[in-house]
Amino acid sequence: MNKPLSTPSSQTTFDDAAFERLVDALVESSLEHTRSLAERVAAGEKVYFGPYRKPESDGPEEGSSSIRP
Repeated sequence: MNKPLSTPSSQTTFDDAAFERLVDALVESSLEHTRSLAERVAAGEKVYFGPYRKPESDGPEEGSSSIRP
């Protein structure tokens, strides 16, 4: 059976407002990145990411997770 976690009195309190700002910033960054990718794809650019390979002539190494223009 799991014991409840004890909190030392010297532990810093959790700042809800700072956490919300962090989450908002991460969400906005993700949305900006997604919009950028969508614009590139809409312009006809092929966008490769994940464990996929581009054709040998200009592709990243196998297993690369970089997004390349």
